[in-house]
Amino acid sequence: MDRLKYLTLAVAAASGVAAAPVYARSPYNENVKVEEVEAKVAMDTLTSRSVFLNLPLKNMEILSRSTRLDMLDYIDIDSIWKAPNAMEGLSYITKITPDYLNLQLTPVSTFTIKVLRPVGNPLAACVYTIGAEGRSADSQIMFFGTDVKELPASRLFRMPDLREFFTFPDKKTEKEILQLVPFPTVELRLSEDSPVLTARLTVGEYMLQEDYEKVKPYMKKEIRFDWNGKKYTLVK
Repeated sequence: MDRLKYLTLAVAAASGVAAAPVYARSPYNENVKVEEVEAKVAMDTLTSRSVFLNLPLKNMEILSRSTRLDMLDYIDIDSIWKAPNAMEGLSYITKITPDYLNLQLTPVSTFTIKVLRPVGNPLAACVYTIGAEGRSADSQIMFFGTDVKELPASRLFRMPDLREFFTFPDKKTEKEILQLVPFPTVELRLSEDSPVLTARLTVGEYMLQEDYEKVKPYMKKEIRFDWNGKKYTLVK
């Protein structure tokens, strides 16, 4: 079972059609390369809105494309529509800008879209998170190209190792602390204002309180990844 399917099932327990890109040669300069025109069109057309609307159903299976279109229509008239979803709940957009969208999918899950502007064609990072009060937040990250087809996430982001969430004084302490965290859960957050991604270890909700008190003094509040135009890199 892949991680997205696992998260989708966890949500249940706790509670499209891609737009065709337009390509054209420049009527003003015969020497302009087709690739340059295509890149410019992609840069101008990929938005958080277009990604949300054209996400494949497998990545947004509880909201049909027509429902997503209706949600955007309400946003256009400065209104938030809490749309019925396939899980017999309500979904709604909490924030939208040309490069950012945050969606409350269910009471225990969110979906965030951030358009990134690398050298060349833009792409979108999407984070799906489940978690609620009393439940550790856990996230999956996905990436989509200008055609809103999924890209290999491993080429663009490396999920942090457990050790990277801590600062240890010595190897003995490191070994003792890491043994206390059997199944690390991680919440990822995309910044609305910048191409920054943060990761937070969310093990406090399920660990024994005694063990968590031992772990907490060495645990970083969060770790940060910066977008370098090609991939996310950990800020040391």
